[in-house]
Amino acid sequence: MVTRAIFGALVTIYMVRKLSVKEYGIYNILFALIGYISVFSSFGVLNIFQRYIPELYKKKDICSLKSLVIRGLLLRMILSATFVGLVILFSDKVGRLLQVDNWLGYLKLFSFGIVIFLEVKLLNMVLISLFLHKYQSISDMIYVLIRGGFICFFLVRGFGLTGVLCGEVIAWGVFLLMLSFFYYSKFSRLHPVEHKTKFATKRFFRYGGYSFLNQVGGVIFNVYTDYFILSAFLGPAAVGIYSFANKIITMYSRYLPHVVFQNVITPAFFTKYAETGDPKDLERMVNFLVKLSSFFLFPFAVGILVLGDKMIIHIFGSKYLDSLIPLWIVALFAVSSACVTSMGLVLKAIEKVEILLYGKIFAIYNLVADILVVKRYGVIGIAVVTGSAVLLQKIFYYLYVRKYTGFCIDWKGLITILINSILMGLLIYFLRAIITNLYTFVLVTTVGAAVYLLFAYFNKSFSQKERNVVNKIITKPIFVF
Repeated sequence: MVTRAIFGALVTIYMVRKLSVKEYGIYNILFALIGYISVFSSFGVLNIFQRYIPELYKKKDICSLKSLVIRGLLLRMILSATFVGLVILFSDKVGRLLQVDNWLGYLKLFSFGIVIFLEVKLLNMVLISLFLHKYQSISDMIYVLIRGGFICFFLVRGFGLTGVLCGEVIAWGVFLLMLSFFYYSKFSRLHPVEHKTKFATKRFFRYGGYSFLNQVGGVIFNVYTDYFILSAFLGPAAVGIYSFANKIITMYSRYLPHVVFQNVITPAFFTKYAETGDPKDLERMVNFLVKLSSFFLFPFAVGILVLGDKMIIHIFGSKYLDSLIPLWIVALFAVSSACVTSMGLVLKAIEKVEILLYGKIFAIYNLVADILVVKRYGVIGIAVVTGSAVLLQKIFYYLYVRKYTGFCIDWKGLITILINSILMGLLIYFLRAIITNLYTFVLVTTVGAAVYLLFAYFNKSFSQKERNVVNKIITKPIFVF
């Protein structure tokens, strides 16, 4: 994770600086295409792998497990290749709709990568579900280094966006080979099929079907939908501005503790509730996750509000200054959504999963409102609509969680974190005048982070029990906030 965070961030910064705003927009449109093809070509295979591979492994049903993996990979490959073929077939119309010059040229180059990438996602899940996290992590780390090396090499040689796409495709190919090797050498070869068992086609088909319907509703919520709408109405340059704002937030939020350890937190969450059946346990666990998320997001958002322009100029280049207001909007909605995060876990624990499907109604609001505001308000309108849609959905889940469990958010803890963040913001506001280059920017942000931790130490937001949980995980009593 450290390798991915540092090396991935450096490569992203270099790529953003080297590509034009329009090229960066086209790059994100192509990745948006992956998001859509991923959903419509999956038929819930990824969810099936996540749900049933651990169960089959536990029951030692190696025959069904191997059959599920092979069938899933083949089905995904056939479906993704079919959808890619359809996109290529109608590339002229799609290119004109999205206002992308040489759309077919980019697509031909990227089409192989799409199929490979989707197979990578499945094999990633296979290794994780078989508790082969070590080998998945090794593969991921090597992939990150290879990807960065190829992208930088092609950019230095002046190949621009075409070079970046080549680097992505080559890296995915190597990643797929590594994952395949580890699956075969660390599982398949060591677990021969001793007796044949009946393949539960109906059971898998039913679960995959429901998962697929849920994913279809969720894909409209995805930021990729915004990219397509922006490109169709305003062109790829607008996508570059908006995707840059989202990238800054996702680059940071993907390494928050509750996200990094999601594969551990989720089963532990359900296990604890299964042991006690007490809704108060759910309340304590979710409040802890909410505060942990907010502890890192609140000061980050305040920093973006105060120093966002300085960050853009000195790290990414002044050509992205038009992203400043969208960046503020995305950051503010990220903070608001953090206050009601993890509610989906509670609904799953109390087996009210139908509420999750009802919440997809806000995806329709997102789609319709995007189309209504895009021409008049542009990127800013899209940012407000999507941020509000996500926030409204989470509030909707929270109201149902409160109805069924009596859940109450720890507002005192959240307000304490907010006060500490605002105090930090006041300090860096007075220090922003000394920022004239990258080094002074790093100095001010470092001082701001240190002061925030100092405020958090004296004005604590976590209970002693919550601090003990974190310190037990990191094995050192250094979480004193």
